[in-house]
Amino acid sequence: MKKIISIILCLAWMGFIFYNSSQNGLESNARSEQFLKNIKKHYIEMKNTVKKPKSVESFNIDKEAKKLDSSGDKNNNISNKNNTQVSKEENSEAKNNDTVSKNNNTKATKENTSVSNKSNNSSTVKKASNAANDKKLKFQNYLIRRGAHALEYIMLAILIANVFWQFGIRNKNVIVYVLFIALFYAVLDEFHQSFVKGRTSEVGDVLLDFSGAILGTVIWCGYQRLSTTLKRRFSKIENNGI
Repeated sequence: MKKIISIILCLAWMGFIFYNSSQNGLESNARSEQFLKNIKKHYIEMKNTVKKPKSVESFNIDKEAKKLDSSGDKNNNISNKNNTQVSKEENSEAKNNDTVSKNNNTKATKENTSVSNKSNNSSTVKKASNAANDKKLKFQNYLIRRGAHALEYIMLAILIANVFWQFGIRNKNVIVYVLFIALFYAVLDEFHQSFVKGRTSEVGDVLLDFSGAILGTVIWCGYQRLSTTLKRRFSKIENNGI
């Protein structure tokens, strides 16, 4: 039964890789970009929901309340002094209103020109920041897609090695068999992508897939060595106990 399940899992994963490579390049790229945006959105939401501890908040509230009480007493004393000065200042302000109205006209024209210059500068800054964000998003999307390529063939190598293991083929030649099958399937997959709209077949993708297969084979061999050493130690402990 384990043999049949291992074969089914391996073939199903090959079909999954074939399905991903048969998708339109533009649609696949758009989906990966949307996936990346959703991850960033959830990360920002989780970051914003993090709050300070209640003890710190209560301490800050008490501190602000004391400041408000002390500032209220000071403001009452200051308001009494200011009332006497207001009457004097009103007379002087009436004289200055004529000169201020003339100066305001000249200032308004200068401010209008400065505002227009600032708006132009802000628009250029926004365009530059948007372009930088787009480049950053494309680079992150590229890394995710390359990582997904390698991950597919890491799993494929593990599943192929598991098929050989279930059939009792456990010598050192299994590594050569696994890597050959993974490389052969990577070449076929890239050849298939050359016929899909929006996709291209590249030698770099084959090398990336093959490196993922090597890593998967290393993970499988390490797991099998670790499991065999642990089984031997437990068997020795049981035998000594008996």
